[in-house]
Amino acid sequence: MSSYSFLLNLRSETLNPKILKPLSPKGFLVSPKYATGRVRENIEEFNNSGAMILADNGNFSFIDDITTNFDARSDAFIDKVVKEEKRLGHKVRPGDLSDSLLNECTSLALEVQKTANKISLANKDPLEFTPSHLIGAEDLTVAALLKLNIEPHYLNLDRNFFKNLNTGVTSQAMRHMEKLPAELSKNYYPVASAMSYDTAYDAGEVFAKAGIPKVAMGFGAYLSDRRVTDYVDIAGIRTEFQDRLPNSYIRSGIIAKGFWDGYTSFLGKPPEAFHFLGLGVPIMLGIMSLFTWETPTITFDATSPIKDAFSGTMYISHPSFLKVKNYRLSTKLANGFIEKWDCPCPFCQDFIKKYPFDYDKGTAWFQENQREVKDDDLEEESPLAKAYPLFAKLDNHSMGKEIRLARIGHNHWMLNEMMEELSSHSIDFSGLKKYMGKIVENYQKTALSANYAQAIQFLYQIATTNEND
Repeated sequence: MSSYSFLLNLRSETLNPKILKPLSPKGFLVSPKYATGRVRENIEEFNNSGAMILADNGNFSFIDDITTNFDARSDAFIDKVVKEEKRLGHKVRPGDLSDSLLNECTSLALEVQKTANKISLANKDPLEFTPSHLIGAEDLTVAALLKLNIEPHYLNLDRNFFKNLNTGVTSQAMRHMEKLPAELSKNYYPVASAMSYDTAYDAGEVFAKAGIPKVAMGFGAYLSDRRVTDYVDIAGIRTEFQDRLPNSYIRSGIIAKGFWDGYTSFLGKPPEAFHFLGLGVPIMLGIMSLFTWETPTITFDATSPIKDAFSGTMYISHPSFLKVKNYRLSTKLANGFIEKWDCPCPFCQDFIKKYPFDYDKGTAWFQENQREVKDDDLEEESPLAKAYPLFAKLDNHSMGKEIRLARIGHNHWMLNEMMEELSSHSIDFSGLKKYMGKIVENYQKTALSANYAQAIQFLYQIATTNEND
């Protein structure tokens, strides 16, 4: 049985009793960047309460420092790749690029690696607080390459290049762990990296061989990828997609699968614990539960629930794991598709009690306009913002602080609901498979993008094939 938890990013927006008390977080992710003032003052209190305090290594903020001098060269190279893809009529596969192009990109990648190593070594400030768990050693090369849109098959490098990156991390991790206090050493999570199923498999094998039981991996770089793919290679088998599917979802899924396959193949058992850095997409949380089943402790963190609250996106746990724009929710309320916003979370309940929705006003707006709601229709003084104040645009809104707080709380409440559902259904794989099967089925009906829906269906299929139920 697995236990799934979403860690609250501890920062000024979330360090509020009105958020903390209703959520009762099981744990927190603390970035050194935000561990100042009130945040640092509260860490000891949270530690004493038994909550998990996971200190981030702060490396993500350095990726731009690595890539900034390579952006122009990378863009010029990608233009050449796009021309090749137009000529071929499909996305570039391994073996499609000329030796000249492969060598050009390889030279760039090796320079990126050198820069990543220099910046990583230069940013090793000691922590100014005491965590219970620690994100540890990491090589930023892969994250930087992904930021530059470089794929492994653009390179004249074999799998050993990426394998060696992870071997270096495990060696560094072992040295770090020897110097840490015993309890913190037990809860040290070095960071694996990969770009494909094969490189993830190798990473899993490397970490298993080193005997590292708790691992982290950064998924923020994968999920920020806005490109598409029309194929995927898994364990030497290529699947061609009829449509172009989001690279962000496909890569995230196959890397999770690859890491677990590699780790369990070598050690005969999965890692004891795993943390997904930067993964907060609701439907992907469910998909990851399938790939990671049998690992006792799975944790996630992301700032996306906070950012989405600011930008106007609400999370929903039923009938599927969804992110829905506020203007779309307003449309469904105004046209009668949804009778009322009856979210049971305490944040919505408290907000609506103080600022009730005026459903008649929303219906009147729709009857007059006979169209879908647009984002600008939710400006503060608009009829719809007054009808549905929780969904109003935040730009200079007089109630902005209260609206933000309610939305941030709501999104984290929904994520906690998802975690509890996944944990309760993970007693055996057949139960988790059946539960997620319904979630995925409903996602197919409700997702706005057919391509994203196809990607989720594909990942569900490979996660649930050839498993012992």
